[in-house]
Amino acid sequence: MIQVAILGAGSMGRTHTEAYLHFPDDCRITAVINPHKEKAEALIKDFHLNEANAYTSLKDAFAADHFDLVSICTPPALHFEETMDALQHGKHVLLEKPMASSLEECDQMIEAAKENNCLLSVVFQNRYKNENYRLHEMLTSGKFGSIRQAIVNSFWWRGESYYDIYWRGTWEKECGGVFTAQAIHHIDLLLWMMGKEPDKVSAMISNVGHHNSEMEDVGVSIWQYPDALAQLNASLVAFGQEKSLIFQTDKLKLSVPWDPTASLSRSNGFPLDDPETVKEASDYYHSIPVLPYEGHAGQIKDVLNYIKTMDSTYSSFTEHSDAHGHDKKGSEKKRIFATGVDGREAIEMIMATYKSAVEDHSVTVPLRKNDPFYQKSTMVKCMPHFHEKTRSVEQFDDTTMIL
Repeated sequence: MIQVAILGAGSMGRTHTEAYLHFPDDCRITAVINPHKEKAEALIKDFHLNEANAYTSLKDAFAADHFDLVSICTPPALHFEETMDALQHGKHVLLEKPMASSLEECDQMIEAAKENNCLLSVVFQNRYKNENYRLHEMLTSGKFGSIRQAIVNSFWWRGESYYDIYWRGTWEKECGGVFTAQAIHHIDLLLWMMGKEPDKVSAMISNVGHHNSEMEDVGVSIWQYPDALAQLNASLVAFGQEKSLIFQTDKLKLSVPWDPTASLSRSNGFPLDDPETVKEASDYYHSIPVLPYEGHAGQIKDVLNYIKTMDSTYSSFTEHSDAHGHDKKGSEKKRIFATGVDGREAIEMIMATYKSAVEDHSVTVPLRKNDPFYQKSTMVKCMPHFHEKTRSVEQFDDTTMIL
């Protein structure tokens, strides 16, 4: 039985708690930690966590309780310190996005997980949506050719007051705007689908609708591969919040939402519908079994299973597995959930996007350790202030927020 601590009793802490409760035979929640103890106690009461104790700090929880796994559901600027503390105490970590504030912090976290033989998994629950999972299976099957072009729309909408909460709206505390807080989900999906990082990144960012934030609320990031281009459009001012992933392969268009399209060439090069290829793709898509659990519950179930079977192979797995969860030596790894390595790749794409936008040129990936966008302190100094944060509240009256 894996014993779990929930760090952060806000909306995401509640989301994690609800997901863990799907698996009473695998785990139990024994600790809930929040600086405002009454919020931890309220979470315990609301979910009837009869075996859980409330604490105001990780330090107190370490001293008084026993647990194996920590779910970290706190603001981004706290992720590094809390994760390092947990790993150094020998605890497995399931960490909400973004993984950290910088590539330097990511590397230290990954190293700490290896040194302490602990699992470090970053929450990218959208891998566990059946439509995304099925698309990934199709793109990596090899049956439909290589990806030639990808267009991903990560469209969200938030009102001006969204940035009034105290930890949002500054580079120092939130470490990024729409790319870091929202589009990171689609950045991870794009990396997962493409199977690797690009060679170069070109980008533009701006803030067109949120005047209490230093950071970007719109942007475009273009990724160059040897034989493909991928474009990610991010917005926090998009009414309707429509999101899509479109991949043009050698044989047809594959997408989320599902809408396969294929063409044959007429003698003059103009398109002619190709229903046979569309039927082949649709049959394959619907033959892929659905996941037993979606979203956070899906990732948490896989994390629990992985912890139960962890052995000395974990270190080599984290070092050598790619974004598909395949070992680079060729052996299959049955993993959907993201490790620290995957979380780091998403941060690298964000930092390359910011660097390209700020310096106004294409950026080569990977970023080097002497790059100013490798460390948080030097990155923050480079970033523009589109506006200045002038309003700040401890919490909203309506605490039902989707981050």
